[in-house]
Amino acid sequence: MRRPLTTFAAVAVTTLSALVGTGQAAHGRAVTGTYSTGGTQAWQPLPPVRVGDDSGGPVDATVVADPAATRQKYAGVGFSLDETSVSNLWKLTPAERERAVRLLVDPERGAGLDRFRLTIGSPDLIEHLPFWSLDDLPAGVTEDFGLKHFSVRRDIDLHIIDTIKLIQRHNPRATFFASAWSAPAWMKTNNRFTGEVALKPGSTTEHYQVGKLRDDCVDVFARYYVKFVQAYARHGIRVDALTLLNEPGMDVVYPAMDISVAQQQRLALAIKRELRAARLDTQLYVHDFNFWDWRDPNSTATKNYHRIFEDAPDGSVTGAQVRAAADGIAFHPYWGDPGVMRDARKETGKPVHVTETSDLAPSTVLDDFRLDASSYVLWAQTTDQDGGTLHWTPARDNDIDWE
Repeated sequence: MRRPLTTFAAVAVTTLSALVGTGQAAHGRAVTGTYSTGGTQAWQPLPPVRVGDDSGGPVDATVVADPAATRQKYAGVGFSLDETSVSNLWKLTPAERERAVRLLVDPERGAGLDRFRLTIGSPDLIEHLPFWSLDDLPAGVTEDFGLKHFSVRRDIDLHIIDTIKLIQRHNPRATFFASAWSAPAWMKTNNRFTGEVALKPGSTTEHYQVGKLRDDCVDVFARYYVKFVQAYARHGIRVDALTLLNEPGMDVVYPAMDISVAQQQRLALAIKRELRAARLDTQLYVHDFNFWDWRDPNSTATKNYHRIFEDAPDGSVTGAQVRAAADGIAFHPYWGDPGVMRDARKETGKPVHVTETSDLAPSTVLDDFRLDASSYVLWAQTTDQDGGTLHWTPARDNDIDWE
């Protein structure tokens, strides 16, 4: 972690040899090696390791990782800068907060975490209600296609931007990407920032999500994203990637929005078009949802959103166009087989990223990188788990009846 690698399985050549000395046989064979991260980095010795408990003998294995055989590019490991996590950091004294951030992100004196997820408006978990977007309208105003009411003022007031600045000071190499949980209320069919579920007409058991993106708001939603990138740039913060939407089609009562495959295709093209018009090189990650929601041919309950790379039935958008607009595929691990990441990368040639997870197990982190993930980002890791400050609903009622 202290010296981030630019590629995996391609940055080191390691030679193993036996060092069996007198009096050491009872402890097994000693194996040593050297490594380099490439470039100007000198070769360094690996810590000696003893293998087995036999009487010794030659170790006849040489392991070579070929620098010419590159795999995925490393993009970082880190956590989200959600409103609740930031709020808890700012409950500390200035000295405590400084020390906490240094221990988390400093590459020399701390963990060296270097990849952080920002939220465009409030996410599904906040401390200070109400939920908000970056284009909430005053009374009497029903639409804002010119985005005249767009503002990141709340990001400033809640110290989100201050926290980013603190991270940048302790780790200038830190990078940031951003996700929206919903479009502003006025861009949605239910005119609410939060999700809404209702019974399907004529049914007593089937439900559908009412809070959908309006078809006539796809382009303005894309401009909304670009204004966020530009607003943060004015504060000295480079947002290097956007995700299409956090967990599209999530049927819940917190900030969420349904967005069809056709709308995802149109939105991807619109975002890249608006980014180019603004002369921004910000990347776009599609999906940003569970493994099984990308591809699960055995289930009709999942989204199978890999279909965004197929031609639209009406011929309005081609899969090739969407593939060209996408710079990566983002995944969450809550449902499904993580092996879908490797499949997605092989099938599309696009980098894959774990953009939200709560799994801190080292084995999981390593396994996901072995499955071609380029980054691994934890969700809401500095929350107050005992203070009852986490809210998923406007009613401050976190005992949600998910059914």
